[in-house]
Amino acid sequence: MQINGSATIADAHLRTYVWASRPMLSNDAIYAIEYFFDYCLENGLSAKILGDTFHTLTPLPEFIKPLFDKLDLMQEAGLPVYYIQGNHDLNKVPWLSLHQWPINLDQQIIELPETGMTILGRQSCSRDELLEMFDTLPENVDTLMMHQAEAKALPFSPQFELKEVPDQIKTVLIGDIHNPQDYIAGETHLWYP
Repeated sequence: MQINGSATIADAHLRTYVWASRPMLSNDAIYAIEYFFDYCLENGLSAKILGDTFHTLTPLPEFIKPLFDKLDLMQEAGLPVYYIQGNHDLNKVPWLSLHQWPINLDQQIIELPETGMTILGRQSCSRDELLEMFDTLPENVDTLMMHQAEAKALPFSPQFELKEVPDQIKTVLIGDIHNPQDYIAGETHLWYP
């Protein structure tokens, strides 16, 4: 299948009940991730997953199977799936690595011709590790795919400020915040889906 673009998702937190304030609402996280991959498949899009796919380090099979079924379909269609881990699903062996198709972008660089981006991924990490990454970015990287709390988006518990991101970075795709964000500092545009 021709790749026509790319879609991004973050913080699915796959579990039966996501909303403590809505105990009658169940499995919406599973429906959401299935819808996301159906959208990618229908439109020929690669997928970027920005962490916290699972809510715990030991997800139940009923959360893994629907996701892996969609990954099978993405593989059959030849649509790439890229991911990083978030603070909730940060394992030495990522759960998504148990499927042969997704590509872990943690500390990896990849060019996405369908978007014109050269992306460096970074899973949930400490502020010091993040600032060290900012100081050592290869010149060709123009996009970051991270799972970190940015100061404007999460002012009570920030791990970095967008103004700290090097000028070469034009786009920051970010997970962890749980609230859609879209703003600019200098030449850098932050997107939280």
